[in-house]
Amino acid sequence: MNDPSTQVVRFGYNKMLTSLDVVVPVYGCPEALPTLVHRLEKVLSEVASYFQIILVDDRCPKGSWEEIVNLKAGHTSLVGIRLSRNFGQHNAITAGLEHSTSDWVVVMDCDLQDPPEEIRKLADSVRDGDVDIVFAKRHQRKDGFLKRKSSRVFHGLLSALAGIESDPAIGNFSIASRKAINAYLRFPERTKAFSILLRSLGFDVSCVDIASEERHSGSSSYTLRKLLVLSADIAISHSDKPLWIMIGFGFFLSAISLIFAGYQFFRWLIADVSVEGWASLIVSIWFLGGMIIALVGIVGVYVAKTFDETKARPLYLVDKVLR
Repeated sequence: MNDPSTQVVRFGYNKMLTSLDVVVPVYGCPEALPTLVHRLEKVLSEVASYFQIILVDDRCPKGSWEEIVNLKAGHTSLVGIRLSRNFGQHNAITAGLEHSTSDWVVVMDCDLQDPPEEIRKLADSVRDGDVDIVFAKRHQRKDGFLKRKSSRVFHGLLSALAGIESDPAIGNFSIASRKAINAYLRFPERTKAFSILLRSLGFDVSCVDIASEERHSGSSSYTLRKLLVLSADIAISHSDKPLWIMIGFGFFLSAISLIFAGYQFFRWLIADVSVEGWASLIVSIWFLGGMIIALVGIVGVYVAKTFDETKARPLYLVDKVLR
């Protein structure tokens, strides 16, 4: 493996990237790691003069760290990072990015649904220097029915709650320049969604179509419940649209109460219908209830996010590093 300062050299008809790191958050798929590393090394030796494979163990309970230690003995390009506890996929990605040093960084999952060989397409798309970020877009997902539906619900909620353009065919599999990665790492938010935040940086972004494979082993750790919670958390962290939705809902209830009050007044004025006392009570409850919901929504969101940010706790803690 060459030094990162190695000059750009030719491979076939294309230029090789000077240096490239691959960051892989690891959780729940130790059986896939040997195949993943073998396929990555083969591809990376073709597209980059210098490369590292950074495996970040998000405290997987299935023996992923032990597998990383075993692989390190035979792969000098491998860097292993073990977090002190489970901090979540996106914080594990951040840990890997902060330990990366190359000019270009690929982020991908460990389950081999995104074939390592497709890194060639990502590398080809950035060689000319026209874009800083390129996402891989799966043209045919190999997930099960429930996983596909859960993913659609997740991305649909993000679009509805936060106004974020979210495509179910685009995940974390991407390549980004050092400039883009450094900009990403400057964002101190407690809740980070890698692909969404990366796209929001403002740098030139492109997509390439890739083939998708079936999961090597195990199942996704993202259940429908976890996806719903994550979508709400991301929406609140990246947009104030949920706040306005809550405000709108409060005013909607208030408007209903006013319409109902007008209807009862019209009946009394025109039709000489006696209005029972419960009507005014219901109107008052609806009106005040709507305003209270709106106000609590405003205060609650701001207080919760402010409290979370002001604690300034680290996004992750590293237990061990293998180089």
